[in-house]
Amino acid sequence: MLDFIKRALRNPTPKLYGLDHAILNHTNNFPEACEALLEQVLTAALSKETKSIKILDVGCGCGDQSLYLLKTLGSQNAKNEEPSHLEIQSPNQNLRHRSTNKSLPTLTSYLGITLEHTQAGLAKSRINQSNPSIPAKIFCGNASIPSNWPAELSSLVNTSNDLKDESTWLLALDTLYHFQPSRVPLLAHAVTLQASFMAFDLLIGESVTWWEKLLLRIVCLGTNAPFGNFITEKEYVDMLVAVGYEREKIEVRDVSKFVFAGLAGFLAVSKEYGMPMGKFGMARRVFDWWAVTGVVRGAVVVARV
Repeated sequence: MLDFIKRALRNPTPKLYGLDHAILNHTNNFPEACEALLEQVLTAALSKETKSIKILDVGCGCGDQSLYLLKTLGSQNAKNEEPSHLEIQSPNQNLRHRSTNKSLPTLTSYLGITLEHTQAGLAKSRINQSNPSIPAKIFCGNASIPSNWPAELSSLVNTSNDLKDESTWLLALDTLYHFQPSRVPLLAHAVTLQASFMAFDLLIGESVTWWEKLLLRIVCLGTNAPFGNFITEKEYVDMLVAVGYEREKIEVRDVSKFVFAGLAGFLAVSKEYGMPMGKFGMARRVFDWWAVTGVVRGAVVVARV
């Protein structure tokens, strides 16, 4: 959730995925937990997809999720990829199941965009070194303002639906609540591109007191996340409908109980990874607060065209 968490975690353990949130209830391994969260988003969005897909990944960071997607869904690798060995719990079920990518479609091209030059440079280098089997490019730019995207990215995205047997998906993992001034310009642009939408995002609870809202405003100030981005599930669905998605094709899954408590527990033992607890004490308290009260909810969101 907080940028400084993933940056600090990256230093002692450089292979960690660049996601702020993770599913840590069923594993103490942070990279596996991040993969599990990504798999939850992919499964919710793509398990019924019948076409091959192109992905536009906004807020792709240092390329961790990029490499994972290229490895597991890339056209030459997807068929031979083994299912994940991590058992995770389905958000809508009481049964545990093994996540697998065998039922997911083939990825034919990947485009990523991230705001920071250093992250974009690192992501480009890592992808080039991985020698991907499909076209994959990383761009530096402000994903929240599509009109300011690099010209090459805009050109590639605008021609992404030329083939009838391919679908375009906008992927936003744990990033949209940072977008300024809001998520709306990006989502509206996605509709014009005929792109479906899949994300892990943060919502505000349905019954939040004025005092809890005040505390959340303070958290937002410290994390450079606009308070206005924290909206209820109903408001989120209404926003997607307003930009052009059909209400019947929108799905929201609450995965809070698999995220916040486990992440708080992970930070509580961060000293085992060579990191002083003081560095993460406030973040741990915030996650504990969210886990107990439901002031903020973590959700997998899918909207299909």
